[in-house]
Amino acid sequence: MKKKKINKGTVVVFTSGEYSDYEINGVFVAIQDITEEHYAEAASEELKKEKYRQDHYAVLVNLVKMGLLVDVESVEVYLGAYATVYPKLEFH
Repeated sequence: MKKKKINKGTVVVFTSGEYSDYEINGVFVAIQDITEEHYAEAASEELKKEKYRQDHYAVLVNLVKMGLLVDVESVEVYLGAYATVYPKLEFH
């Protein structure tokens, strides 16, 4: 089975949550290839904690500290909802 990885130079949008709890945690660019092993290392301390006490942001901090990611300036643009396009450029 081929191992998953994020290629160097890829823009990565990290998300968490489901339904109304869904959120964008950050937009980054991979400055090195990021392998499953890298991710496992970055998440290892949080995975030792009990469920519902784990911090998604700690994993991102670890990936940055490991020299694998850099934060990218970004903006969210609201396009609309319920098959209706919002008529103005709207930032959130």
